[in-house]
Amino acid sequence: PEILKNMDVRVLPLKYTIDGKTYDLAQYKMGTDYVEGSMVTHDVLYKDSYYLKNIYLDAVRALDVVALLPEVDSKKIVTFGESQGGALSIAASALGDKSVKCYSSVPSYGCLWDRVERGTGVFKAVNIVLGQHPELTDEIFDTLTYFDSNNMVSLLKVPVHFTLGLSDPTCVPEFVYSFYHHTNSEKELTISPFTGHRSSDEYLLKVFTDLSEMAEK
Repeated sequence: PEILKNMDVRVLPLKYTIDGKTYDLAQYKMGTDYVEGSMVTHDVLYKDSYYLKNIYLDAVRALDVVALLPEVDSKKIVTFGESQGGALSIAASALGDKSVKCYSSVPSYGCLWDRVERGTGVFKAVNIVLGQHPELTDEIFDTLTYFDSNNMVSLLKVPVHFTLGLSDPTCVPEFVYSFYHHTNSEKELTISPFTGHRSSDEYLLKVFTDLSEMAEK
């Protein structure tokens, strides 16, 4: 963001897409047909190689690398993400030990049973698979519930700031509130009326203000 150019802040972005613009070295056994949201079906029958496991561990490892960079103050590392990035922000802070604060905007990958039943966002792909193969329901949800981000927020030991949009059709308000409810560390929730699946200006202002104050200390 333009505002960060005026701060002494370094940013390491992580991007995951299925449009050929990012490179995935994983060799998946199933679910790689190119359909909208198909990445969440990649090895959904196999916990050890499931897509979500890979990107969660990528996020944790990214912080390990950042902490080694000479220009980075390892005591001021934070995570921030929106949607899928919101879930990765949680994973990196909960499963790793390098972050001092977590910002998670309209986080995805929680309440996955409901996400699949409603077919919201990328989990429409799983809904389609189960419509065609209902005999796989137990196996698929055994994997999905294992990687549900609601299982990670209770592991957070650092402060976390969530936001939800009351008009979000993808990560609906009750899904995001579930993250907040299950968090045991210091927590804050910004609720944004008339806001869809995005970070509100109010939330971003709070985040950038926090970062500015942290950078100046």
